[in-house]
Amino acid sequence: MASLDELWAWLYEPLRELANHYRDDPDADADALPASFLERLGLGSVTDHPLVEDLSRQLTGLAADERRALLADEDRLSAFAYEIAGHHAAAEPESDGGTTATDEDWFAFLAENGPHWDGQEESWAQFREWFAYHAQERGLDASADGFLAAAESGDKHAVFAAYGIAVPAPAAVGDPTALATQLTTDVITPLVAQLRAESPLFADLDDEQLRAMVGESLAHEIGRRAGAGQGR
Repeated sequence: MASLDELWAWLYEPLRELANHYRDDPDADADALPASFLERLGLGSVTDHPLVEDLSRQLTGLAADERRALLADEDRLSAFAYEIAGHHAAAEPESDGGTTATDEDWFAFLAENGPHWDGQEESWAQFREWFAYHAQERGLDASADGFLAAAESGDKHAVFAAYGIAVPAPAAVGDPTALATQLTTDVITPLVAQLRAESPLFADLDDEQLRAMVGESLAHEIGRRAGAGQGR
């Protein structure tokens, strides 16, 4: 049975190519893993390897829109697959040669120590060194190395979130572009989806027009409240 490091080294590049495939061809069939992905892994069928079979099963269990969005997002797909790979990896022996570290040991360690990262890029190097050191002490260095590599290959917050670890969003102070992006992602896009789902009055407007309308309404309300506050 392969270690998590070995599984991830085998799976990582084909996963990137898979995400590129669906990003470049949004109309590609997302109901099954493409033959090119299996060939890249040296497989003839998803049933030829339990990890790939599990990945395929969990992907097909998602709603069609959710599955397509996940397959086209390299960071989210990596985090999704890395968690599955963790369940198929061989347990690593502890460094003193005594008892054997299990998946449960790794997930417990991750739940305990993952939240120590404050979510800021500036503190990542220090956290990485500290996290890797304590993982090695518990014989979990291979799992930790794979986890850290997955985090550094894309969206760190998405990889942590895949394991249920919520870390603070990166600071956006002084960065208007980042603030606008976060506002669009966290507020405007969900509101557009809600308006689209609940009211037929907006059927003639496309998403860009709806986002502009919501943004203008929010800006007006923020300005109104700010003016009211200054008048006190």
